[in-house]
Amino acid sequence: LRAEGHELCGFFFNPNIHPLAEYMRRREGAGQASARLGVPMLYADSMPTGQQAWTDPWLEDAGPRSSMHTYTPTAPRYSPPPAADPRPWLQAVADREDGRCLFCWRSRLQKTAKIASIKGFDAFTSTLLYSRYQDHERIRSLGESIAEKTGVSFIYEDFRSGWQEGIRISKEWGVYRQQYCGCIFSEYDRYRRDLERAAALSDGAPGASS
Repeated sequence: LRAEGHELCGFFFNPNIHPLAEYMRRREGAGQASARLGVPMLYADSMPTGQQAWTDPWLEDAGPRSSMHTYTPTAPRYSPPPAADPRPWLQAVADREDGRCLFCWRSRLQKTAKIASIKGFDAFTSTLLYSRYQDHERIRSLGESIAEKTGVSFIYEDFRSGWQEGIRISKEWGVYRQQYCGCIFSEYDRYRRDLERAAALSDGAPGASS
């Protein structure tokens, strides 16, 4: 992006990252990478409380449950800021777990575009486009649609070409490497598969019995 003449600023907004310890590890990793790259970073959880709220209901057909996005924490002052609080996210996807990825992509892109507009940036993009495990065409469509509504351009680029290089650099720099996508459901799926593989190996081991 810099080679193409863009001046960059990072934005950390990940209300789908659970649990809080995982959120903080990834937040710290983003800060380490931004420092090494010389890219300034904005953190949603450090912004005024009103700017931490999600931008839009999760889907046009969400019905009355979309009111969850007006959720206001009532916990004591030492509670995590709204941008790191898992309760509104979990409430929003309850009974809609199969569509949670669409909600995740859309809410994060919307918030990024909103902050880009507030801060006077010309365009926005997403690190989602680096992952081999995300639906690039859906993310691209969402980004372009949000760009039309906000007036802030969406930059689509297939950053997966840097996949292996990114892995090498992150290990070299000692940056925390995540083991699952982010939400508690993806954490469950990730470690469930590990347990299933371990059980299969155990069942097939010499001397194993059922």
